[in-house]
Amino acid sequence: MYQNNKRIRIPQLKRIVSEDPTLLKMVRQAQFSRTFAGIVGHVGVVMIGYPIVTTIKRNITGNIAINKPKWIIAGIGAGMLLIITIPICYGAKNKVKDVIRLYNEGLNSITYQKPKTSFSLETTQTGIGVVMRF
Repeated sequence: MYQNNKRIRIPQLKRIVSEDPTLLKMVRQAQFSRTFAGIVGHVGVVMIGYPIVTTIKRNITGNIAINKPKWIIAGIGAGMLLIITIPICYGAKNKVKDVIRLYNEGLNSITYQKPKTSFSLETTQTGIGVVMRF
């Protein structure tokens, strides 16, 4: 997310939309979703890495012992990443995009008004000229 070519983060977005309770609620939901997905994602990565790391252990004499990996744990971790984390992150990202879209729509209707100008060709006592009214 960028505003005036500067990157803004969720806490800054919360300050920007703090005037609108609906948008603020949506930002908080997106922030919670991202935090939850981050926690679940880290747990999933640990569950994938644990069997790989524990497969090779050093025994007491310093020799490397190859153990049978527990791939079920890695599978559960991969499932957590694919089934839980990715969709939640995608949903949070879309929610933030919706907040920005709604915020911008509100700005356009309040702050920007198309100028009312008109041009015409008129004659006066001194001659002919183009008149611009605004």
